[in-house]
Amino acid sequence: MNPVIVIQARTQSSRLPNKIFQTIGDVPILSWVARRAARANAVDGIIIATSTSPHDDSIENHAVESGWTCYRGSEHDVLDRFVGAAREASAETVVRVTADCPFIDPGVIGGLITHYQENDLDYAGCVHVRSFPRGLDAEIMRLSALERVLASDTQPRHREHVTPYFYEHPHLFRISPYVADGRWLRPDVRLCLDDQMDLQLLREAHALLPDATPESFSTLELLDALDRNTELLERMRVGEHRHHAKNHAEGIHHTLATAAA
Repeated sequence: MNPVIVIQARTQSSRLPNKIFQTIGDVPILSWVARRAARANAVDGIIIATSTSPHDDSIENHAVESGWTCYRGSEHDVLDRFVGAAREASAETVVRVTADCPFIDPGVIGGLITHYQENDLDYAGCVHVRSFPRGLDAEIMRLSALERVLASDTQPRHREHVTPYFYEHPHLFRISPYVADGRWLRPDVRLCLDDQMDLQLLREAHALLPDATPESFSTLELLDALDRNTELLERMRVGEHRHHAKNHAEGIHHTLATAAA
């Protein structure tokens, strides 16, 4: 059975309320995420997982209008909501994506799935070891492993952020980071949406690929376009973490070279 992609979505963002309905090229952010994620190979569909808060009725309406399944659960216990969405889909394996990553790449999701399957893992992700651009975040896990976390852990931050328990307890699970290489190794670039400045930068980046739709390009094409526009690229770097990201990328290259030696 192929994995199901669960996209976490909410409207109540403190820094940019209703950000998932802001648009890039006349397409809502939520649609960017869902339409791009749905193109990943070897997945059995997507589910939009939102809360039962009336504030999020618009998310369910948008999902239904777009032909996507929508699951509604706890507003604050996101772990419980995520497990509920996976159970409703009868999924054995689930990919987690958040709704603030409009340029998520289906090829990266596909590579993550392959890495997970070939290594017979409980959890894999490109989040806790940063190597891909910010905004290409995806994680994959067994539902049975996630249910163990749900049954055993009550820390509020684990219930809110869903997956930290895995990489904080590596002795309990078979886990592995999915690490970028080659042209994907760009932890210094930020492609996610948190505030109004991010939205403006993402719109400027999209304008580098005229007429691009969610289905029409790889994020690598966008990175190549940014490399040709150094002024915009500088503004889209990780910011205060820029120096750390550069050192981190060099460290990954060194680690991979040492392992291959």
